[in-house]
Amino acid sequence: MARPTPKDLETKAILEDAAAKLSAGKPIAKADAPAVADAIYLVLSPKGMPLIGRLQTLRTEDAGTTNVAIRMPIVLREHLKAQAAAAHETLSDDAADALRQFIDGTFLPEKPRRAARSAPGTAAATSGNLNVTPPADLAKQAAELGRARSDELGWTPRLPSIITAYLVGKYGRPDGSGTA
Repeated sequence: MARPTPKDLETKAILEDAAAKLSAGKPIAKADAPAVADAIYLVLSPKGMPLIGRLQTLRTEDAGTTNVAIRMPIVLREHLKAQAAAAHETLSDDAADALRQFIDGTFLPEKPRRAARSAPGTAAATSGNLNVTPPADLAKQAAELGRARSDELGWTPRLPSIITAYLVGKYGRPDGSGTA
């Protein structure tokens, strides 16, 4: 993902300053009003979503999180997102729970089954990434533990397989089954 531009950072600063003033019950200075209005219009325009996406890179870096991209069928990804939203949960928080439980030994995913090979060109249309942002320290510990236990288990539990198994166990599959 692209890093924020200087204009993105300026827009963020203008909006944060305006929000802080308004939250404190203070008015926005008349001289600042055009810049605040421009920043609001920018965020609400078609350019707003890419700007927010670029600013999200700061949030994840500052928060000490890491992005884990998990390739899966789109239908499963959308099911997991819908189930988490209905439960008022976030998949990133669930991912952190999965890694914590893997590290403390209360959760061990089964070895993932290999998906059947699809005809050339068809998998890309039916698969997508689920991106979650667990804490970087948990991700590092879980990855190290997965590698350390690979001989014992006969396979290497990797972050995507740990998180996917946990999410499927918690929210089930779109067909109603709960197995990974």
